[in-house]
Amino acid sequence: MIKLENVNKSFGELILFENLNLVIDKKRQK
Repeated sequence: MIKLENVNKSFGELILFENLNLVIDKKRQK
Protein backbone atom coordinates (compact mmCIF):
# COMPACT_ATOMS: atom_id res chain seq x y z
CA MET A 1 0.00 0.00 0.00
CA ILE A 2 1.27 3.44 -0.96
CA LYS A 3 1.56 5.93 1.86
CA LEU A 4 -0.66 8.97 1.30
CA GLU A 5 2.05 11.27 2.66
CA ASN A 6 4.50 10.13 0.00
CA VAL A 7 1.94 10.70 -2.74
CA ASN A 8 1.16 14.20 -1.49
CA LYS A 9 4.87 15.03 -1.24
CA SER A 10 5.69 13.89 -4.77
CA PHE A 11 2.54 15.61 -6.11
CA GLY A 12 3.55 18.85 -4.42
CA GLU A 13 7.03 18.58 -5.90
CA LEU A 14 5.53 18.10 -9.35
CA ILE A 15 3.42 21.24 -8.94
CA LEU A 16 6.49 23.22 -7.81
CA PHE A 17 8.43 21.94 -10.82
CA GLU A 18 5.62 22.96 -13.21
CA ASN A 19 5.48 26.44 -11.64
CA LEU A 20 9.24 26.83 -12.06
CA ASN A 21 8.94 25.90 -15.74
CA LEU A 22 6.16 28.46 -16.22
CA VAL A 23 8.29 31.20 -14.65
CA ILE A 24 11.27 30.28 -16.83
CA ASP A 25 9.10 30.29 -19.96
CA LYS A 26 7.75 33.75 -19.14
CA LYS A 27 11.29 35.12 -18.68
CA ARG A 28 12.37 33.65 -22.02
CA GLN A 29 9.45 35.28 -23.88
CA LYS A 30 10.52 38.79 -22.88
